[in-house]
Amino acid sequence: MDYKTADRLIELRKKNNYSQDELSEKLSISRQAISKWERAESLPDTENLIALARLYNISLDSLVHGDDTLSTTQDYHQNVKTNEIQEKQRTTGNNRITCLILSIIGGVIALTCLILIGYFIAEIIETVGGYYDHMGQAYVRSEIIGYSIALGFSILGFIAGLIVGIISFKKFRKTNKSN
Repeated sequence: MDYKTADRLIELRKKNNYSQDELSEKLSISRQAISKWERAESLPDTENLIALARLYNISLDSLVHGDDTLSTTQDYHQNVKTNEIQEKQRTTGNNRITCLILSIIGGVIALTCLILIGYFIAEIIETVGGYYDHMGQAYVRSEIIGYSIALGFSILGFIAGLIVGIISFKKFRKTNKSN
């Protein structure tokens, strides 16, 4: 072990107002072991390094290398918490955008299908009424069936678009209120 680390151990012990005896009690080791660390005659094992870092409330890097710019344990936990909050806000923002887009798409689908419903109803009425096409030929029964099927799918599309639009809009408003 180098003298820099030994000096760091002395500095931290004194900064936290511990005597070698008090520190040895806290770590459940002999005072002589602490004295050897501080004289750079031996190195604390991993378990003791972790215990010292926790006791002094600093990172292991800071303990061993003396880099005070590194985060303390509290700073580390605060950074983790801040990152979690930022990630939640990012996710919520993405969810809001997705919900808004889905509600717009649902509305467009519903509106398009509503227009198609009107068109197919008009075609069915025209066909059933015996109207003729521009060539003077009567519409056939298959056209009525085709328009009826198209009308059915248009109704289903309208309902599906309406449901998607409403649910997405409700979720959008819910995420909007939670912020």
